[in-house]
Amino acid sequence: MAIDVVLPRLNSYFRTLAENSPDMIARFDRQNRHIYANPADAELYGRSPEEIIGRTHSELGMDPELVKFWKEHHENVFITGKPETMEFRYISPQGKEYYFNTRIVPEFVSDEVNSVLAISRDITDIKETETKLKETLDNLENLVKERTAELEKAYKSLKESERSLAEAQKWLILEIGNGILYLISCSGLLKCIVFLDLVLQN
Repeated sequence: MAIDVVLPRLNSYFRTLAENSPDMIARFDRQNRHIYANPADAELYGRSPEEIIGRTHSELGMDPELVKFWKEHHENVFITGKPETMEFRYISPQGKEYYFNTRIVPEFVSDEVNSVLAISRDITDIKETETKLKETLDNLENLVKERTAELEKAYKSLKESERSLAEAQKWLILEIGNGILYLISCSGLLKCIVFLDLVLQN
C-alpha cells in the first residue's frame, strides 16, 4: 500500500483515539509550542484546541516554575531521543488542583526527533487517597506512641509499688525479729509479761 495512502489513515486512527481519550495528549515542536492538543488537554486550560495550537505553556498562563519543568523534560527527550516519565502538580485557571503522571515520547522523522508527544494521566484521586492513608497511618502511629507511654508509666508505677512493698516487708520482718530477740533476752518472767502487755496495748 502506498505511503501517501497509509499516512492519512494512520493520522485518522491517531485522532480518533486521541480525541476520545480521557488522558491529555499534546504534541510539541522544538520551541515548546503546541502543534496538537486533544479535547481533554484543552479542557484543562479552559480553552478550545484551536486556541492552544501554536502557543507555549508560558503563553497559556502556566506557572513559570512548571514551564521550566516542562521545558527541561522536552529538551531531554529532543536531545537523547528517549522517553521520559514525570509527575507534577498543576493548578488550573479555575483554581482546581490536579496531579498528573506524564509520559513524553520522541517522534522521529528521518532518524531525528521532530516533535515530542506528551500523554498525561490524571492521578489526583490516587494522590488524595495516598494523603488520606498517610494521615491515617500518622494518627495510628501517634495513638501507638501515646498508648506505649501510658503503659510505660503504668509499668514504672507498678515497679515503684513493688519496691515500696518489699521495703515494708523488710521493715516488718526486722521489727518482728527485734521483738523476738527482745523476748529471748528477757531475764525473768516478769520482764516478758510486761513486754507482752505493752505489745498488746499498742
